Amino acid sequence: MTRRPITALLASILVVACLSACGSTSYDPSAAATGSDEQATKLVNRLFSDVKRKDKVDLERFLTPDWRLQRATGQSLSKSEFIGGLPDLYSYSISTMRATQYENTMVAAYAAKTDLVVNGVRYPGTPAPYISSFIKVDNEWHLLSHGNFNKPK
Repeated sequence: MTRRPITALLASILVVACLSACGSTSYDPSAAATGSDEQATKLVNRLFSDVKRKDKVDLERFLTPDWRLQRATGQSLSKSEFIGGLPDLYSYSISTMRATQYENTMVAAYAAKTDLVVNGVRYPGTPAPYISSFIKVDNEWHLLSHGNFNKPK
């Protein structure tokens, strides 16, 4: 098999798996997403709080097995890489939350102001854009992916 058919096959499997996990057997592109700012704020605060406290036990439960972090530096981390090398987060605040939910998925775009050191590099305390995606499984929300667009000083 060439790379393109394998990629197409994997993409098809992913779509079917997501629809199955979301509790839906069909996708309605015309369906409206609902606002979920309050729920998303709670979930994002859970992530930041866990990182600040270095609560690896809750992060193991909260992050999905295929969780992925994408940093502005270009670095991408798996769940185990992230939990194994948690940054030093001294303080944070969340603002401008914009979240939408469709069935058992949610996407949150927001700004976070952090006092953060990653791999010895300090990041500025000015608000930076973030995006996080969540999935609800067995009536519990889990973090699926996280994008951090915070540039180092």
